[in-house]
Amino acid sequence: MGSPTYECKVTGGRLPDGFTLDAFTGELRGTPNKPGTFELEVSVRDQLEGSQAVKGTASLTIRPK
Repeated sequence: MGSPTYECKVTGGRLPDGFTLDAFTGELRGTPNKPGTFELEVSVRDQLEGSQAVKGTASLTIRPK
């Protein structure tokens, strides 16, 4: 699994307005400002020297209540 701490970041696309990505835990936080579908790529890298980032893609769909 790796050694904490980690570095998480959006490397493609974008998060919905009102959301943030915690760089150390990878947790998404916030309240979206408007509905829509958001495509993004996220990379996670162990902070150990020489470690490689692992990338993944996600599609988030925000719907009004």
